[in-house]
Amino acid sequence: MTKIKNPSIMLVVSVLLLSICQGELYSAEIERWDLMMIDSAHIWKNLLTKYPYAEHQKHWPERKTGLEQIVNKYPDSQWADDAALILACGKFEFEGKAGVDELQSNSEAYAKGYFGNAEQAIKDLRTIIDSYPHAKSIIDPVWFAGLGCKFNGVWLSSQGGLVSLNSDGTIQTSKPFDRSGAIPQKHKEVLAYFDHLEKYPVYTKHIAHLFISEILGHQGKFSEAASELEKVLSDLSEFEKAVKADNVAANGPDGVLIKRGLDRPEYKAFSALIGYNEKAGDHEKVVPITDKYAPIINQGAHYQMIRHIGEIYEKHGLRLKAKSQYQIALDKIQLFSGLKQEASWLETKIKSI
Repeated sequence: MTKIKNPSIMLVVSVLLLSICQGELYSAEIERWDLMMIDSAHIWKNLLTKYPYAEHQKHWPERKTGLEQIVNKYPDSQWADDAALILACGKFEFEGKAGVDELQSNSEAYAKGYFGNAEQAIKDLRTIIDSYPHAKSIIDPVWFAGLGCKFNGVWLSSQGGLVSLNSDGTIQTSKPFDRSGAIPQKHKEVLAYFDHLEKYPVYTKHIAHLFISEILGHQGKFSEAASELEKVLSDLSEFEKAVKADNVAANGPDGVLIKRGLDRPEYKAFSALIGYNEKAGDHEKVVPITDKYAPIINQGAHYQMIRHIGEIYEKHGLRLKAKSQYQIALDKIQLFSGLKQEASWLETKIKSI
């Protein structure tokens, strides 16, 4: 996505493209995503150094070198914060893991309580929060144990059609999405996805707070972890504005990628906040927290999260609230295609309550 950290170094243009095949006028107030990706490939290609490889620990030193090139050589680029996030995660996942058997996988080591330089990782993540207060990220908000940071799935799957790396590390670029004079439907969906995220972004600072919380939770500091998550959820008006916009965009003609589930950090923060309060023994907080965020989440397009709220209510014996949530989730699903199994599960749940 186009992540403008310093407007003076990012050319912001108006793009007007006549779609020959459908007679549509594509317009955007920002640089079109495919054009931006091709133009900045020499920078962001370093994000993909040795990504993804099965032996993550083994390839980390080489991966780290590629990421440091972005931070050191292009500190003002729109990719510097993403590289910094991955480096901070790597300090916790891959560096200084005393006691890890060589035959043990990194994910097993994580599960058994081995971790690397947690103190420095948290320090680096807090520096990222201070250094990039308005930056927008392509990092997935879910922490993957043993793997560290992963990329937004749409970004990762879409960039390969624009830029590829030769065996010697040089860049080979393809033509942009309108290579035949028109933008095919699947590419319109990609452009719509990133245009939407530019307007209603995933913020780097929220990802950093999530990862700090993950480290604290792994250390058993559940109350501290919960406090960190509350910072992600502090601006309810912005969260509500984003999920409402998600719902509108998901039901638009090019909204299929948003409809499939746009994982905002706030969703992860809400779910993890419930979990940490339960682990800390603060069960009395769970329902009030759920009541606070359910009305906002219900306005969005993320039916899995809406269903999850129903599961929380059901777990705490609030059957009528659970039934209502399941019905809202079912109503969302019925707007989509290809989710018959999920719809059937919800219908059965509703009848059983």
